[in-house]
Amino acid sequence: LEIAREWAGTITYSNVYPFDFELRPLWELIERVDEEKAKEFKLYLEDKWEKDGNRHLPSEYLPMSLRVVQISDASKTFILNTCRAHEHTLLEESSKAQSYIDKAMYNFMDRKCSERWQNSANSGMEEALEIRNIVSHDCEMTVEELIEKLEAQS
Repeated sequence: LEIAREWAGTITYSNVYPFDFELRPLWELIERVDEEKAKEFKLYLEDKWEKDGNRHLPSEYLPMSLRVVQISDASKTFILNTCRAHEHTLLEESSKAQSYIDKAMYNFMDRKCSERWQNSANSGMEEALEIRNIVSHDCEMTVEELIEKLEAQS
């Protein structure tokens, strides 16, 4: 009992995190107060998602036979910037995972989970770097070959 009290005293708002929760649609909460408003809200969101989803469907793709060297400079810049942004985000995730690994209070399962988290982030950074290297060195690989190579690694 004394150990439990001592442990409870270490819990603060800065080191406590929610876990094992289930996300539910917001209209289910509204439904408890006003069923009609919940129905309206659900229809509004479903309509919005339908419109938003259709708005982001690409109409042009890179031809699969196109060689990476032939990709336009604008497309290359977009790919390179996207890879850099992913690398930055994944580096932050890897660092967060390492901070959890470094905390001695976590048990074996928490450590394993954090190690998998960090390994995933590091793997993603390696893939983004590889894509950047391929695109920035104007290789003769086709877009199709690049996609096949990346899919084979995953």
